Amino acid sequence: MRWTLAAALVVGSVVVILHAQAFRQLEARLAGEVTGFVFAREVRVMTYEPVLAFERVAGDDGTWFALRITPDCSALYFLVPLALIAAFVLATGRSSVVRIVLATLGAGVFLELLNVVRVEVMVLSIVRWGAEVFQWVHDTLGSALMLGGLTVALVLFFRLGFFGRRGRRTRGAQGEQP
Repeated sequence: MRWTLAAALVVGSVVVILHAQAFRQLEARLAGEVTGFVFAREVRVMTYEPVLAFERVAGDDGTWFALRITPDCSALYFLVPLALIAAFVLATGRSSVVRIVLATLGAGVFLELLNVVRVEVMVLSIVRWGAEVFQWVHDTLGSALMLGGLTVALVLFFRLGFFGRRGRRTRGAQGEQP
């Protein structure tokens, strides 16, 4: 079972890398839905490209702005290494299969949601402050947010995968001893 799941994670990672544009298209659709809801603006997602376009000013057709989800801007950049780490852990038998699957899902969902938040912060920068601030938000703040998020996701992965309730009980029991 372990080896089968580990192999599935590796093969799945390769397949997703080979179809990265389709994955980025899904990310653009997700971000488009969130943008439309949060900013109450008309949003369009391109059919064959991972691009979402939105109105900078609600109701003004002359203010459309488009964001392209590039390979560097995709959560896939972080999800594939996470899946490969999980495959390695599964193959080595360092933790239970259920724990590693849940840890991988938890950390992966966190990274994808964080990436959507990063896109929404970029939309906010365009809507409120324009292209000059957008560039700083995209390059500096977006990179820092995702690197910090990767750190949190790895802590979450290892916490869920290796140090669940047993770790809390063990530490609590050790603290109670004289």
